[in-house]
Amino acid sequence: MLATTFAFYAVEHVCDTAGVSDIDPFDFSQFVNEDAGTPSFVEYHQKQLQSCGVHMGRNGYSVLDLHDTPMYEMQLGNKRYSGGVDGGVVPYAIMAASAAQVLRIGFVHKQSSADKATFQKNNPDMLQVRN
Repeated sequence: MLATTFAFYAVEHVCDTAGVSDIDPFDFSQFVNEDAGTPSFVEYHQKQLQSCGVHMGRNGYSVLDLHDTPMYEMQLGNKRYSGGVDGGVVPYAIMAASAAQVLRIGFVHKQSSADKATFQKNNPDMLQVRN
């Protein structure tokens, strides 16, 4: 099964997929939950961006695991909202704590019900934690 990815913010043109024959799908069914899969999911995005010609490293970009990094907070009337992303593309050498100010692409992923069912079927002896 495929993970759902939503790139919600792009300040500049980062990746040109013209000429890229195939973008490999990410198999989320191999992870017990979303948190367990996030590091591999972030690595997957970095490899896919590199295959599109995006330069990683000095004078380029980094892909960070941001799922434990509080990023956004706003207040509308009496209601307060906060949140973040699971992973993001930032200029090289930016630390996670500063990512919100310079984020180029943010990734939010959700493990589908089908992915969870496949994991349970393939790992019947493991307890699957909801998140």
